[in-house]
Amino acid sequence: MFIGVKYPFESCCGAGGNNNVILSIPCGSKGIVNGQELEAKRCSNPSEYISWDGLHPVESFAKHIAHGVLSGEY
Repeated sequence: MFIGVKYPFESCCGAGGNNNVILSIPCGSKGIVNGQELEAKRCSNPSEYISWDGLHPVESFAKHIAHGVLSGEY
């Protein structure tokens, strides 16, 4: 696993649900799910996550991906 990642299967910015991802409520937005108003809020430490919003990597993980591609490792 990558150093500092504590929540590899949860997104940093979310409103709950499986893996903190409700795709109908984008990061920074509010929405209604099952009659309850939810807000997708950002986590306090993004470097502890791999995913920003369930679709995009956080910056620290994107650096790992870029390094692997640019170094020829991947």
